[in-house]
Amino acid sequence: MKPLYLLIVALLLYSNLFAQSGILKVFTGFQQGSSIQLSFTIKGGNTCLGTDIQRSADSIQFTTIGSISGICGSNDKDETYTYQDEMPLVNQPNYYRLILGQLGNSEFISVPYLDYNEGILIFPNPVTASTLLYFPNEKNELFAIKIFDASGILQSVSSTRGASVSIGTKDLSQGIYLVTVEQEGTILFREKIAVQ
Repeated sequence: MKPLYLLIVALLLYSNLFAQSGILKVFTGFQQGSSIQLSFTIKGGNTCLGTDIQRSADSIQFTTIGSISGICGSNDKDETYTYQDEMPLVNQPNYYRLILGQLGNSEFISVPYLDYNEGILIFPNPVTASTLLYFPNEKNELFAIKIFDASGILQSVSSTRGASVSIGTKDLSQGIYLVTVEQEGTILFREKIAVQ
């Protein structure tokens, strides 16, 4: 009885490992407007019965958000599938994995969904070492990024022509800071960050 049990456990582990490393050629995702577009390719020669798409906020507890029914994959060629998550978790990473029918789970991927239509977004916030500042800048104009401490004393200045900039906080003490996005001396956006 014990050898049979060990054989079954070994087959299940092998099946799950096989799904993670040998079945998928590609598993990617990106933000597209107000949704996240997922794409995955099952390598030729592999098939499974149905695929569930799962999402998680913490990469540990997943919930099924969609499925592809029927036989997935092909005996002779790579097959690509897409799925659009219309309700991603806002301003945080979205973790996705696939349940490839009888073959088991894929590894998870992380896709951030950022919504900064009303100004700027600083993510993550609170900050431990560095954070990213996102703001609208479709024309690649020059902006000054300034950081002030709680007393209003200027701590750092940088400039960018991009729509995002990395803010390092290793030289800042723990506390609350004000980040401004300025153009020609005019403050266009402001947001507080908490440095831990």
